[in-house]
Amino acid sequence: MSASPCPRSDELLVALQAKGPSEDLSRHAEGCLDCSDLLLVHQQLAFDARELAAEQPSFDARALWWMARLEGREERARRATWTIHLCERLGLAFALGLLLLGFQWQGPALLRWMLQVLDGPSSLVDSHGAFTAFILVTLAVAALGLADSHSET
Repeated sequence: MSASPCPRSDELLVALQAKGPSEDLSRHAEGCLDCSDLLLVHQQLAFDARELAAEQPSFDARALWWMARLEGREERARRATWTIHLCERLGLAFALGLLLLGFQWQGPALLRWMLQVLDGPSSLVDSHGAFTAFILVTLAVAALGLADSHSET
């Protein structure tokens, strides 16, 4: 662009915004540096505007609303089941704690019982029947709790 603007650049700008430059104004723009720059910039901006309008995706408002409601419902379900998952994990920890307490309380008797079972045919209900039942139930609860907590993650 030159230091002093072309006196016809405003006329060209109005013509470009309206319906297009006249033949006389187009010939002037070919020879004038300021007007040719203005015409080039206008053509590029018009091209970019058409390109952007063609690329803009159309969104269905109902689909967006449905997705937002679904995400909200999933978040509410996560918050509602949080206490259930916490209680499951606390129950599992409690069962494992009872198992460890049982091992500490009846550890030697458990080892004798295991050796008897491994040595030969034996009934699961022996002189330590209540303890055996306690150990088996605690192990079953712990195994089910571990399997359930791993299947959800």
